[in-house]
Amino acid sequence: MLVVISDLHFQHVSLDSIRYVQNGELRETGVVRNVSRGALLLLLADVARFAERGRSERIELVFNGDIFELWRSPLWFASGDVDLRPYGNEIGPDDVSNPLRQKTLEILEAIAADNREIWSTLARFVSEKSFERYGQVTRLAHDAEVVVHYLPGNHDRLANAWPSVRRRIRELLAMPPSDEPFPHVIDRTRAEGYGVRIRHGHEYDPANIGVDVELSKPIAIPEEAYLAPCLGDYVTIDGVARLGTAFRALYAARLRQDNEDGQRLRRFYNALIEFDDVRPPTLLIQYLVKRLGGTRKDIFELLRPVLVDLYQTAARHPFVHSVAGRLALLRYVTDPIATLVRESLRALSPESLELLIQRVQSMDSSNSTARGALMASHEDVMTRGEVDVVIAGHTHHPDQVPLPNPNDNDAFFLDVGTWRSTILHGVAGVFGRLRAYTAAFVYSDRERDIAGDGRRFETWTGHLAATDFGPYDRALGAPSAPTHELVVRSIVAVSVDEGNTRDGAELRIEVGVDGEPRVIELEGVHNGEERAVEGVTVPLFREGHGELWAFGRELDLGVDSFVDSDDPLPWALWYLPRNRDGSYLPGEGELALRDRAGNDVRLRIAVVAR
Repeated sequence: MLVVISDLHFQHVSLDSIRYVQNGELRETGVVRNVSRGALLLLLADVARFAERGRSERIELVFNGDIFELWRSPLWFASGDVDLRPYGNEIGPDDVSNPLRQKTLEILEAIAADNREIWSTLARFVSEKSFERYGQVTRLAHDAEVVVHYLPGNHDRLANAWPSVRRRIRELLAMPPSDEPFPHVIDRTRAEGYGVRIRHGHEYDPANIGVDVELSKPIAIPEEAYLAPCLGDYVTIDGVARLGTAFRALYAARLRQDNEDGQRLRRFYNALIEFDDVRPPTLLIQYLVKRLGGTRKDIFELLRPVLVDLYQTAARHPFVHSVAGRLALLRYVTDPIATLVRESLRALSPESLELLIQRVQSMDSSNSTARGALMASHEDVMTRGEVDVVIAGHTHHPDQVPLPNPNDNDAFFLDVGTWRSTILHGVAGVFGRLRAYTAAFVYSDRERDIAGDGRRFETWTGHLAATDFGPYDRALGAPSAPTHELVVRSIVAVSVDEGNTRDGAELRIEVGVDGEPRVIELEGVHNGEERAVEGVTVPLFREGHGELWAFGRELDLGVDSFVDSDDPLPWALWYLPRNRDGSYLPGEGELALRDRAGNDVRLRIAVVAR
């Protein structure tokens, strides 16, 4: 029996939460996004039941891509290196000298920690052929062998980049140890008793595969080409993940206020974290308005600095222009985004913002089941009659589409969808959150004969509503007294806009840790100059995230001036290092506010005991 699940998107979420103090009590708000152990147990219960029906001797559990969400993590922005991205670096060697490999492993370990119950449950099922659900232990009948397969998708393509990463993923998924690359296709032909091809399906989506794939020809992608970066990489990291992370940095203090404004911003921030789950996506602004409890104008005023940051990052990135040119999408990169910046310097209307979002979303081909089915019909094993079922995921939309086939059996393209949450629009503008469960089960000739019902495959798609996923706000207890503090020693203006005078630049920099803000103002700053800073300290609370953030402006005639507006400096964040017991690690460091426009301001800091 083959069991295929896809797009679980196990994610690093612990740093997405916001911790704040309310009436002397430490609280945490965030969004439960990851698939739970309960969902995996539901799958295993179905596996056990279906295996019993066909007396399965071998169960092949296929994790069909986008299992590890390597892109959506704030850790991509915590290095100070604007080029440390999977589309800005060569793959590089498998050693500690390679920052891309180190960052990938760091994020993978964060994902592993945030989902630790999944791995232990899976390991028990593979090794002991059993699981415990609702206090009852179930064991597989007939001593069936359990084999795990893993196919990387577009969100976890770096799984195949280095042996060290492959080893760790195999360990997490209870697979035998090996350095060998993971496959991108699994075939179980009719001669082998099945007639199935399995692939993740990003090969069908031009924005999420790094090479050109012809629409009406068999797919033939060299293995090394799967490591090529694609537009989807950029959109997820410096679009989706950057949106929430920039909002968090630019509104760090307000997000942690103990007042009504803080509550509204925390609610809105949580909505940003899961905005890509809204269906249909064109109603995103309407959903955000619901979560904020304000108006479209309120939404824009909050998002304006974040959207300008997203534009400036994309407009200056050579990868965006190169891949957009390859996909004939350059007009989408230049036209609507340029319009956004031009209008945002004046007053972008809510209607213009909605139009912009709809235009950008029109670029998205990732949810096209029809395109996937068309391309699946041209798979070589399908046209030769070696398989009559092609299974993919990627789109997050489960579906079953009949295909032409030279055999007598009906042929199908199966999309197994995702287990992620979906926020659906309903009657009278109401939104509701559901969690999906979807899988495909494919049976061998032997299993069909024993079961006696001729069942070749079955797909199951269900949804549930519960209180253990989605937004939460919970008490963590009383915060302890700080034992350490952050000290800003100096500011180095490596490169800023000094203007056309000899007076230098005027800088206003906001810096803080978690919800403790400080403001530094400097006049007459020249490039290459280091200015000592006196008296700027921030207490460090052990229960906080230790999120050091900073942003600022080079002051001219104000943010709304048509003549010479203030120039925003880049924002930056860094998570202060800790000892194993959670206490802060004393030492010195540097936070870099850098971008591709040439701005470069360094904050030299130290963590010291109080």
